[in-house]
Amino acid sequence: MDEWVLESQRPVYDGWLKISRRTYVLPDGRRSDWDVLTGGHTVAVVARTTDGRFVLARQFRAGPGRLLLEVPGGHVDPGEDVVEAGVRELLEETGYKPGATTYLGSTWLAANFQIQRHFVFADGCRWVTEPDPGPEEFTEVVLLGEAEFVEHVRGGQLTDQDCGYRALDYLGLLEANQPPCRDTPSASKAAE
Repeated sequence: MDEWVLESQRPVYDGWLKISRRTYVLPDGRRSDWDVLTGGHTVAVVARTTDGRFVLARQFRAGPGRLLLEVPGGHVDPGEDVVEAGVRELLEETGYKPGATTYLGSTWLAANFQIQRHFVFADGCRWVTEPDPGPEEFTEVVLLGEAEFVEHVRGGQLTDQDCGYRALDYLGLLEANQPPCRDTPSASKAAE
């Protein structure tokens, strides 16, 4: 299969996320326009305390338009090490600092996004200071036991669910006979 050839690119929107319209020449010679979102790298952290509880942050998420119980994370600054960014975000959002970290890999946010998401597992976390999130972030720290965390990840009510699953896999906490999600919306409800 031949790759598409980028013919042109022009900016469409320049905000926190940037949108470009790209025109590609397809393998059969036709041209096709695609909107591509860019925004750099992000990191999400599954953090476990010294007593085995998982550290989450309840916070409002503008996309879903509601409060969600999330794993800490955020934007990786240009030139910043991904794991160090994860430790920084964990400390800022929760006040916890890890004893050890493990890089769990990355994925692309979506097919039309140039945003690479990185995943970190932070173990042996201890509370060291009050959270100091950014001026537009309001977080409440919530600690979940292992079974509660597994259920929360499987429930699909967090935006970094893929990070949660990576961590569960890394920790050997996935059970093959358990369904991935108990709350399955109908097709008509999902389209709303």
